[in-house]
Amino acid sequence: DVIEWSRDKLWYQPQFMLGGHSLGGMAAGTYAAAHPLQVNGLVLVAPVVSGPALRRRIPLPFRIWWRMRGEVRPKLLGMNPYSWEFIKSGWAYNLLASAGRLNMPILIVGAQKDILIRPRLLRKLYARIHHDQKEIVIIPQAKHGFDQKWEMKSLEDVVSDWIGRI
Repeated sequence: DVIEWSRDKLWYQPQFMLGGHSLGGMAAGTYAAAHPLQVNGLVLVAPVVSGPALRRRIPLPFRIWWRMRGEVRPKLLGMNPYSWEFIKSGWAYNLLASAGRLNMPILIVGAQKDILIRPRLLRKLYARIHHDQKEIVIIPQAKHGFDQKWEMKSLEDVVSDWIGRI
């Protein structure tokens, strides 16, 4: 929607780099797989790799509680508050299924202490990408939200370094 909105702006360019975090990473990856000629580079930060896998990572009692409350503030997960509908919207997508169509330079950044998007799942996504310019970095001790200043600084350093090399 943002890309479509920007098409008539003076600053719009037909090719661009795209990035996203968590469900935004899944959205960015899904868009890049569907429009590979538009995306010059892709940065996926703790992306939801598979909606069904994410659903399985959230225990059933927690999902029920979350649904009844409508929103939770899961600090223990290292995340900002999210609505139940927002999380549920990501369950229909599967970036693993479209990973073979990602034919642009790709950086995947994960968090070692992420209990929703485990580094193992990010490595599985990485293995399914066939582009030569792909990289995966797992930031030690970081959590999913990258909310701590040192986590954000580490993330910034990794992304800046990668952009400077592609």
